[in-house]
Amino acid sequence: NLVLDTVDVTGNVAQVCDGGGLWAFETTLTLSDVLFQDNWVGNSGGAIGMEYCGGTLVDVDIRDNWAYDDGGGIAMHRSPPTLSRVTVTGNDASGMGTSGGGGISMCSCDPIISQTVIADNHSTIGGGVVCQTSNPLFEEVLIAGNTADEVGGGVYLYYLADATFENAAIIGNSAAFS
Repeated sequence: NLVLDTVDVTGNVAQVCDGGGLWAFETTLTLSDVLFQDNWVGNSGGAIGMEYCGGTLVDVDIRDNWAYDDGGGIAMHRSPPTLSRVTVTGNDASGMGTSGGGGISMCSCDPIISQTVIADNHSTIGGGVVCQTSNPLFEEVLIAGNTADEVGGGVYLYYLADATFENAAIIGNSAAFS
């Protein structure tokens, strides 16, 4: 298990693997009052990369991170975390031609995301969020001002993804192709 409480994770680089600020595999994350800023990764998860992980992220600020592949802010693979009061802003995942999820990328997972802002992120596809074979629940979420070079300025769902939005706003996002 990993517990981070009132911690700054800034200015880290992971050139070859996932998770510029934090890489977690087969563990439970408990993150509270954590700042992830200015982290860089050569693969997925500019701030956080997680695979086979559960846990909670509460009052976490994820901003200005970069990923060459997926998840400029967070890349979740086969992980069912709960995010509450998380801010995901100014992240980028656009190094590779098919990069997805400037803010959050998820593959084969069913996270619960509540009272969260996903704004001003950029990617090739899914500027705010990209979901592949995932079934996320978004409650009281704002997805705004995100951009994609191709499709899905705010949210891009593909390969059997099925998202549920309750009391959410998806506004002011843009993509080159619609």
